[in-house]
Amino acid sequence: MSATSPVVSSKAADISFSGSLREAYRWPLVVAHVLKGMALVKTLGYVSDAARIAKYQADLVSLIGIDVRVVGTPIEQTALWACNHVSWVDAPIIGSFPGCVSVAKQEVSEWPVIGDLVKAGDTLFIKRGANQANDVRDQMVEVLNGGRNVVVYPEGTTTAGDQISYVFPRLLSAATTAGVPIQPISLRYSDAANGESIAPYIDNMEFLPHLRRLLAEKRIECTLEFLEPVDSEQPRDDIANQLRQRLAANLALPATANQKREIDLHALIAFLKSRHGI
Repeated sequence: MSATSPVVSSKAADISFSGSLREAYRWPLVVAHVLKGMALVKTLGYVSDAARIAKYQADLVSLIGIDVRVVGTPIEQTALWACNHVSWVDAPIIGSFPGCVSVAKQEVSEWPVIGDLVKAGDTLFIKRGANQANDVRDQMVEVLNGGRNVVVYPEGTTTAGDQISYVFPRLLSAATTAGVPIQPISLRYSDAANGESIAPYIDNMEFLPHLRRLLAEKRIECTLEFLEPVDSEQPRDDIANQLRQRLAANLALPATANQKREIDLHALIAFLKSRHGI
């Protein structure tokens, strides 16, 4: 089943003359939208906030030059949405669906305008290396039990869109505890007119040059596809493996038969003590 979005109809490359004109035209529109976001932040506090924030994010995606095509539909019951992760643009694309709660890295809360908006949308923040996964998982369970979908990017980082990397299973266990299914969502972006993949935001890319490249391109398309749910009533490592395989198959990407399981440090220490006297 194919439908348009409910709210929106790599390597750096030299920007052509026409691309420069396109960028020059779009920059004022993006700046104006940022100012609109600042005004929106000051008026939050109403029942309609979820729809307004979703509309704002959808408009931002469109202004940047990305058309969103939705394939499939979300299941009717509350679910944990698990997406592959390619770009910073993934978040406002998923955020164009009203009412879902995202899990994002702590740094996002500090971004101008967007940080305030995502905080108003009840985003759950996780700080890398701070051992917060269990606390965030408990917050996810609370949101799911309240009847709202939660969005998570279980790879934990962006990829170039050419693979599904290791899927961290800990946050996925929130679905098991809450008794809800996990619905995979695949995101794929079309290439630029010159054949380059410009949507991925990876490694040590800087934000403004990446945004400039997007603004200079005529349009690119993001296909967002809702896949068949994954049963959450199984061990979390099996859930992670099944999710990884399902996303990889849908995107026609390579994936090994089994991903590395999480290391049980207590078991490892006990083994080393018994075997080597450490």
